[in-house]
Amino acid sequence: MEAGGTATIGELTPISAVTWTRVRDDISTAQVDVPIEECCDLLTFVETVRCELHIYRDGVKVWVGVITRMEFEYDQAQIFAEDMLWVAKRRALSAGYNHNEPGEGLPYGPIYGFGAVNAVQLMDDLLVDQCFSQFADRWNMLSHLHPQHGPDDPLSMRQANAWSTTVWQEFDKIAEDYGTDYTVVGRDIFYFDHHLAWIILPDLAPEDISTFPRVVEYGNDFATRYFRTDGTGYMAYAPAAQDVITEYGDGIDIVSNEETQAVTDPLPDPGSPPPPPSAAKQARWLATAQARIVDHYPPLQAIVIPANSTLMPTSPWDVATLTPGSWFQITIGYACRPPVTDWQHIDSVIVSESGDSGETVQFTASTAPSRMVMPL
Repeated sequence: MEAGGTATIGELTPISAVTWTRVRDDISTAQVDVPIEECCDLLTFVETVRCELHIYRDGVKVWVGVITRMEFEYDQAQIFAEDMLWVAKRRALSAGYNHNEPGEGLPYGPIYGFGAVNAVQLMDDLLVDQCFSQFADRWNMLSHLHPQHGPDDPLSMRQANAWSTTVWQEFDKIAEDYGTDYTVVGRDIFYFDHHLAWIILPDLAPEDISTFPRVVEYGNDFATRYFRTDGTGYMAYAPAAQDVITEYGDGIDIVSNEETQAVTDPLPDPGSPPPPPSAAKQARWLATAQARIVDHYPPLQAIVIPANSTLMPTSPWDVATLTPGSWFQITIGYACRPPVTDWQHIDSVIVSESGDSGETVQFTASTAPSRMVMPL
């Protein structure tokens, strides 16, 4: 397909091997191997960047991306592609913004106001305003951007300067720092609160996985106090529930440092103590501590599914719609302790097929946050 996915160049067939992925919080990739003697005429018209790769499985489109590399050998060609966030990866951030509180930062370049903003909405603004709406939506993406809002989306206090990064790097940094996730399925880009159970899959049984999961208890993740600070000597903290403190004892702490992005004006005297944080910042620290302490008690007991486990034919999941960020439950009742049920979410999916081995569907999952938020 040509860029935008509306003009077909042709169908690459037969294919000797194909691999495509879906990932959470990264750009997914695909690779197709085709014999040159069968596809030589068509490959003449296929170019990197100008063309897209579309992959179908049983007649259903399962992957779309920009062709970023082609390799030609004596008897075969290999085509490599990255999903549609590649466009944002190659688009400079043309307008800066500052969502710190008033008086906590200096503006650099165009500024979109002060004050905390919805992190999911900020991610949407980046993709719409600073990437895909530019150049007449050449990539045909504006109708494929899907912010999934929940009842309490996280807030962003981020500041970024124009021309300092790319749109995708900024998009990814918001996800990393403010508790959001994103994934790409086909041409559609989804972004959402890390706690939002926006897709719930049918329960998975241990027999649906090629490698048996294990039960792990993580004492190092346990805490009875969560401190939030920026390293200046001031903090806010939240304690665990009193019954937890009574059972385990107090003073088991986690300290979380907020990334300092603001530049004060004028600069303080190096010999003087830093000024106290504003009431708004302290309130934000407290809200963060209260939201995160609940993830750290009692000691986390989780089910670990080995990375890149293969789904068995008994799995109740539809591979074509399997989406990173989806939630599911799994129960293990064979360990020397009571049965353990764990909420997990999909981190990545790898689907590969070749003439010799047939199709293999692998996935990686991790324990979901203890606080589940249901969609609006």
